[in-house]
Amino acid sequence: MSEHTPGPWRLSRERGVTAETIHAENDSLLACVYLNSGAERAGFANARLIAAAPDLLEAARDAYAVLRNRHNASIPTIHRCLTMLEAAINNAEAQE
Repeated sequence: MSEHTPGPWRLSRERGVTAETIHAENDSLLACVYLNSGAERAGFANARLIAAAPDLLEAARDAYAVLRNRHNASIPTIHRCLTMLEAAINNAEAQE
């Protein structure tokens, strides 16, 4: 089990700084992604992906468990797993 800061993590734009910051639920700063001139779009995408990491990890763990025991998985369990994966992916790929 990893010992990372539990999610959810959120993005925040700092005024006057060309950066996206990622904060934990308790508002502690986890990461700062500086946006290089000409590469802002990639910087924003990178920051969203970092912020989505806890949700992606949780969804991946659930998907692994369901797939590993697929012969015992019920349709509602598979549906819940797919819903979590879709939400985590959408969160990571969300547009500005």
